[in-house]
Amino acid sequence: MKKLTCILLTVLTVTSLFMSFAKTDGYDAAKADIKSGAVSIVGDKAVMKKGAYLGFKDVDLTGIRSVTVTADCLMPYGENGDALSVRLDSPAAEAIGYIVINSEEEKSFTGNIKETSGVHTLYLCSTYAEENYIGIKSVTLNETAREFSAPVSDGKIKDVYSDTWQATD
Repeated sequence: MKKLTCILLTVLTVTSLFMSFAKTDGYDAAKADIKSGAVSIVGDKAVMKKGAYLGFKDVDLTGIRSVTVTADCLMPYGENGDALSVRLDSPAAEAIGYIVINSEEEKSFTGNIKETSGVHTLYLCSTYAEENYIGIKSVTLNETAREFSAPVSDGKIKDVYSDTWQATD
């Protein structure tokens, strides 16, 4: 009996610790409360293009410091993905953060947001994606901010694209 009680207490303690570190609210993008005309639903994804937005009603942002988007990104030659602006209560409101989606290999993209409290309508607005480049699957709220690595100095960046080559004929 003591062993069973110990196991139950351990499970309860671990569960409560996990709940205190991570916000578990997840939102299915294909079932967003609000979709602009530039959003189409393809399977389990909300496919967005420039000017499109998704809205989720009654989102409690108390203690939230970052937003994670699970998405597929198709970046044809010369395209850079998208930067979703995070806005509250209106797609035209001031952005409280950005989520950069810029990799075909990655599926999870996180951006920090300005700390806010209370219940709001949360909008994710596409900044510059072309049609069918960004397919959002889910949105998750996080109580921890994303840690960024130190910036790379300009001297370490190598631009190997032909538009920067210098040559004499």
